[in-house]
Amino acid sequence: MDLDSDMEYQVVSESDDETGCCGKMKNSLSGIKSQFKVHEEENLNLQSIDKYFVTNNFVSIFVGDVEQPWVLPEKLLCDHSPFFQAALKGGFQESCTKEVRLREANPLGFPLFVQWILTRRLRCPEEHDLYVADVDHCLPLCSVYVLADMLDMKKLAMHAVDQVRRCMSLDTRLPSIEEVTYVYDNTMEGSSMQECFVDEMVVAFLSKDSFADTNREMLWIEAVGANRKFHQDVMDAIKEHTLLEVCSVKECSVHKDRNGVRARRLVLERRKQRQCKGLGIRHV
Repeated sequence: MDLDSDMEYQVVSESDDETGCCGKMKNSLSGIKSQFKVHEEENLNLQSIDKYFVTNNFVSIFVGDVEQPWVLPEKLLCDHSPFFQAALKGGFQESCTKEVRLREANPLGFPLFVQWILTRRLRCPEEHDLYVADVDHCLPLCSVYVLADMLDMKKLAMHAVDQVRRCMSLDTRLPSIEEVTYVYDNTMEGSSMQECFVDEMVVAFLSKDSFADTNREMLWIEAVGANRKFHQDVMDAIKEHTLLEVCSVKECSVHKDRNGVRARRLVLERRKQRQCKGLGIRHV
């Protein structure tokens, strides 16, 4: 579902007229992408939320195959997303119908998108409880990451990844089969969320006593087998990690002794360099 795909963008029309009410018909995501303007999220000129709702210009958005309806101010959408700016202001039929269908979007992620444009904050919608088995805890966050990528909202995507990392660290959680499948099916190779999942799996594998809980070991095995590319990425990352001289993984089973030896070696090396410098001797 990344922006570089050829996914068709569904247009709502009350007529079969090819020209549409605006005199021209553009109905593909690639067409909307071509009209994207430079959109620096850090420099958004945003209004206070209450001002956005003092308007008669609202847009109906239908999300997913279930066409979950949302009604939001047009300016609020355009100020936050180049996608909506292009769709609603770029001569597309949506600028007349004020209706947009996001068939490829997961409805789980859209409430978080709304949370973001209203508050500029992204919070996990789920409870964090070690004693509650919630294997798809991060699926809404993965869904909003994919949606943010589609809507060209890089900062929202970045915050989604950060929140997934926080959720997994709070509950010592691992990616689920559903989460891995969804992310690898809907993001480009090497995406930030893919890298996040790989990092979590590598740290879990290498951390001392990580698999003291047999159930956690089984979850790791199930997750790594959820997708062939994910399995390859995790194995490659573990191999690369074992080649490092020193690492930052807490209680790493590979570097638990090597880290200490390496640290002491660096201290002695720096001390020798200082001594040589004081004596005017070139250290080799």
